[in-house]
Amino acid sequence: LNGAQIAEKGIESLSDLQHFVPSLEVRQQDRGSQNFFMRGQGINGTSGAWPGVVSYFADVPWIISGPGNYVDVEALQALRGPQGTLFGRNTTGGAVLLDPKKPTNDFEGYAQVIFGDYGREAVEGAVNIPVVQDKLLVRVSGSHEVRDGFTRDVSTGQDLDNRDYWDGRIFLTARPTDDVQNDLMALANVLQDA
Repeated sequence: LNGAQIAEKGIESLSDLQHFVPSLEVRQQDRGSQNFFMRGQGINGTSGAWPGVVSYFADVPWIISGPGNYVDVEALQALRGPQGTLFGRNTTGGAVLLDPKKPTNDFEGYAQVIFGDYGREAVEGAVNIPVVQDKLLVRVSGSHEVRDGFTRDVSTGQDLDNRDYWDGRIFLTARPTDDVQNDLMALANVLQDA
């Protein structure tokens, strides 16, 4: 899936993703984390064991289950079957690859505001800045969302599915010469309430 397809299909979490990828199952570990299962393989329950399906963010093994990871994305791939040869890990079930948009030579950006049920308010956006054409490129993206919970504990009156998070990403590409390129990315993802 490319970034436009992700937005068009409304994929905002792993739970949404499993409806569009055959044989992909997402299991809820707790309110803040989810795990991939593909071809019947995933977390085997052994403490410290590497899961059978590994997720990668910008080609780095990364837990991409939290909210906000699908903002400003170039592509998402789900690879079924053993992927250890390509990615250096014993991923016997498969791999899920999430590629963020990289900086370009164009000054561009976008912003989006969403309002919904249960007091949902969300904002996301990105800006691409070519600081020095072809030499130093920067892309900054982020999102913030709040929403009241829709599950209520009747004994305490507490909402259990509140959502309050923000995330941000800075992607820097430096090309001091035609033969050298360095990509540096910094991420921040804060889940305040789940």
